[in-house]
Amino acid sequence: MSMTPLIDVVFILLLFFMLVSNFQQWRAMPLQLSGQNNGPTEREQSFSVVIRQDGGLELNNIPIALETLTATLKRQIADGIDPNVLIAASESTGLQTLVHVIDSISAAGIDQITLGGTLP
Repeated sequence: MSMTPLIDVVFILLLFFMLVSNFQQWRAMPLQLSGQNNGPTEREQSFSVVIRQDGGLELNNIPIALETLTATLKRQIADGIDPNVLIAASESTGLQTLVHVIDSISAAGIDQITLGGTLP
């Protein structure tokens, strides 16, 4: 009995698992969870970013594109506004959309981000 077919199958399985394996390094975002009374209230927030169900954004109730969010926040901070942001999103908002918004806010130099409740 020949071992060649068995060795071929083993190498094919090895090749298959090497090709379908994911070697990507996942990055984690550190989140500081606040208690019920520890976080700042909504009126203390300088900016409120709303992620609507259609994926659009609003900065302080004014529609804004994700591409211009960082520049707008940088301009507001340069004017002397305290950089606190409250993000509110609908339940259907995708996680990747939320991450893009947080990345844009972080790129503006803001590190005080509060994730608020969901919108109806």
